Amino acid sequence: MNNQINKKVFFILLIMLLYVPLLGLRGLGEPDEGRYAEIAREMVESKDFITPRLNAVKHFHKPPLVYWMVAASLSVLGKNEFAARLPVLVFALIGIIGTYRFSKALFPEKKDLAFFSSFVLALSLQYYIWSQILCPDMILSVLMLLVFCSFWQFVQTGKGLFAVAVYLGLSFLVKGPVAFLLVFIVALVFFLVTRDREKAKKIFAPAPWLVFLIIVLPWFVTVMIKNKGLLSYFLNYHLLQRFATTAHGRSRPFYYFLGILLAGMLPWTFWTVKGLFVSRKLIFQDKRYLFLYLWIIVPLVFFSLSGSKLPGYILPVYPALSIITADVLKKDGKKWIVFGSLSAFLYASAMISAWMLEESLGENFSPRRPAEIILSNKLPGDRIASFRCFLHGLPFYVGERVVLVEKKREVQFEEHLDKGYYVEKLDEFLVMLKRQRIFCFSYEEDFEELDEKSPVPLFILWKNSGFVLFTNFEPAEEMAR
Repeated sequence: MNNQINKKVFFILLIMLLYVPLLGLRGLGEPDEGRYAEIAREMVESKDFITPRLNAVKHFHKPPLVYWMVAASLSVLGKNEFAARLPVLVFALIGIIGTYRFSKALFPEKKDLAFFSSFVLALSLQYYIWSQILCPDMILSVLMLLVFCSFWQFVQTGKGLFAVAVYLGLSFLVKGPVAFLLVFIVALVFFLVTRDREKAKKIFAPAPWLVFLIIVLPWFVTVMIKNKGLLSYFLNYHLLQRFATTAHGRSRPFYYFLGILLAGMLPWTFWTVKGLFVSRKLIFQDKRYLFLYLWIIVPLVFFSLSGSKLPGYILPVYPALSIITADVLKKDGKKWIVFGSLSAFLYASAMISAWMLEESLGENFSPRRPAEIILSNKLPGDRIASFRCFLHGLPFYVGERVVLVEKKREVQFEEHLDKGYYVEKLDEFLVMLKRQRIFCFSYEEDFEELDEKSPVPLFILWKNSGFVLFTNFEPAEEMAR
């Protein structure tokens, strides 16, 4: 009994020390963290929680649930990195607890499996990293975990279908229909293999899916009524093109996610492979293993076939992989303590290193430091601009809209485009440089071109390996970095 308590206390302390203190250390990275935080900030500022806007331009790349969560956090805790990332951390911790509870319900006869499953998940490399990053992948992953937990409850008891519908509805408001499609395929194959026709028929009961529609439809219908052509934009650009083409520039080999999982399950990769090898024979003997394998295989194949691939897409399979991994890890003595503690130390060291090097990370750097330079020297009437680039987190840090110069944005849903903040031609910007003080970002090579054409001298205030912050007035000596 004391040993059980000691393990849990060690685990809880390790997770709290690893997950919480480092959350607000780093500046918001580009482009994803800056984008989600800024859209949420603009919602709070405008009090318009229906239409997502990025730099005051309508931005319908994702449904609004993540923005709403971040906006709520910013409203309570203020405009800072900890508040922006907090919803992701909360869901990551829910995922660890959910994996513990689900593993315990799935295999009640296997002592300590629930503890080891949650321990493996919490200290898996990719799961930890994504718990510290503001993006929707962790939130979607945990909602899918809750869907699968509720689905298993439905399989076992006939109850839980309403919970499935609620969590699927919330998933739809995070990243559209992807979770719905994956869960539908898993359920379909599971019922076909187990030949459970009675449960398969019950899953189509109308009442739970009415709840699903009540959750999903209000926002989608509202924005589609207000924005003509939005349905086609969602279906064609963000569903069909993202899956069936490489139009989004995220093409990777078919085996891409296998490599991500092998690296992402560190330091447990050996036991993950061993667990999959050992348990493969049980797929058609024990429907619990069939369910876990479908949970892993369906998303893996689905995303491997997609023309758009990013590492976070595969995050939903981690709870199931952690259970299979833990099943063999718990038999290997005290190695879990050594590997877990070492991993926690390395992860913390990596996060601290990322904080120290955040200005040197090329296009993924945080604009926090250059924004501080701007704010400490900006006078009333000064403008902030981006030339041929757009740092999504810059408006978040400076607290105002940024002038975009020769940078295309999706503006098809704008009724009135403010030309003062959307400069399409270089000549117009050159005139602005003559007339008022401007702080401007650009790629280093674009700055060299602009410096040659500028009617006034340009002065570099800050630079990293990819970007330059410059101004058109001579700065005080202490102003430059």
